[in-house]
Amino acid sequence: MKSGKGSPLLVAALGTVLVSVLAVIWSRGEPVIGHDSFSYIELTKEFREHPPDHFGDWWPFGLPLLAAALTHFGLSAFAGLAAVTAAAYLGMIWCFWWALPDESKGWTTLALVVTAICAPVCPILLCMVWSEPLFSVFVFGFAIALGRWPSKRAIVAAMVMAIAAFCVRYVGAFAVGLIGLWTLLQWNSLGRTQRRGFVVVSYLVTILITGFLLYLNYRHSGSIAGPQPVGREPFSLWPQHLADFGWSPVSAFISNSVLRDVGGIRSPAGLAGGAALIAGVGWYLFRRWKSATSPATTAVILTIAGYSLAMVTLRATTRFDSLSNARTFLPVLFPLAYLVATGEVGRFRRAVMLGCGISVTASLLLAARGISPKVKPDITAARSALARVLKPGQTVAVNGEARALAAYFENRFQPPAMKKDGVTALWETLELWDARNSDFTVVVEPSKTTASAESAAEAARWADLIRRAVASGQAKIVAADNSFVLLEGLKAAPGSP
Repeated sequence: MKSGKGSPLLVAALGTVLVSVLAVIWSRGEPVIGHDSFSYIELTKEFREHPPDHFGDWWPFGLPLLAAALTHFGLSAFAGLAAVTAAAYLGMIWCFWWALPDESKGWTTLALVVTAICAPVCPILLCMVWSEPLFSVFVFGFAIALGRWPSKRAIVAAMVMAIAAFCVRYVGAFAVGLIGLWTLLQWNSLGRTQRRGFVVVSYLVTILITGFLLYLNYRHSGSIAGPQPVGREPFSLWPQHLADFGWSPVSAFISNSVLRDVGGIRSPAGLAGGAALIAGVGWYLFRRWKSATSPATTAVILTIAGYSLAMVTLRATTRFDSLSNARTFLPVLFPLAYLVATGEVGRFRRAVMLGCGISVTASLLLAARGISPKVKPDITAARSALARVLKPGQTVAVNGEARALAAYFENRFQPPAMKKDGVTALWETLELWDARNSDFTVVVEPSKTTASAESAAEAARWADLIRRAVASGQAKIVAADNSFVLLEGLKAAPGSP
């Protein structure tokens, strides 16, 4: 395959179409909405009406702000998020192909792109509209821009990409710090091209912008990180979280369940396996660092290492999802593919093609199986019933299994209850639910074929709460069948208790 002026955009467009088709296959054409994506959808609806007055809560507001801007062109909140995510994949593939040296482009490298974009993590994150794809394109763009210093455009691009990454995920702060290290490594080169002053001034502006964004959080909630419980995790577990992160590529290309099947990260097999995987990637990065012949390679390696160490350190201080989760691997997927394309394709072309073929085949088989009903329960009946009664401006409370309803309606949706901080959803503290806090409440039961003992117990708790709400006059049942209950909240009459 010969490179041409239009080839990066063509490859990116084809790759984006491929990941979009796979997302439809994975999800059977239906949105897959978890806690994070539910929050992003509702934030997008909120920002459509008015911009935020601070930087972020559990996440910075970069993704929902971009999606909210698209809703003014007629897109729904979910469609806006999906469009931003698809554009992020377009940008990642374009950046990858554009940055490659001409001698590294060819059918084998194209196979690497197909392998990366077919990995289950990519289409799943598209249909779940999480922020990792947008964060990843900024991280990859940051790495590519660093490698092109001391160009003024590249310097500005690196600063902009670092701020953009931070505006999507708090861990993006690592990029701001990495600029300082890269400046020291390139100090002599910057001196020869008389760029030192330009870099120092640009970096100070970047730090000031980052600090101002954090100040907006502090002014709003008294904490620069919003409601996140920073410092409430034992830092002594850092090595365990590092080993846990080692399982993320397995989750990205196969399944999150692999680690669970070997006993979890606390088991000897889990720890040993994660440590071995991390050691393997670390050895590869070190080998490429020692043999690097261009600043571009060094910049990509530093970005991979910087992000990985930042994620592990953040997890060792703050409680959030396990680092073995597939989505934590996405920011290093294309940077690693770049290193393979520029360093291994020429020497191990057949091995790379064989590995790509096996990986793509496995990815397609997994896509054909689709997402488990445990993750994506059937909400068809509940959606139809709600559509018949819901009016503009009315609000809807939903349980966890009914979260996907938020993607189909532009009304505001909410969890059963919220903490006093007003931003932390309480999906399991059902006793705090009050049917009168929303116009409607939808409770979808878990699939009978996949329900666990825990979900069955939760369904029983909901049944009891619904009986009590109806008996006390707080709500009435509008529609129900064996898969859902739709209730209308009854507001208290004036003068009633």
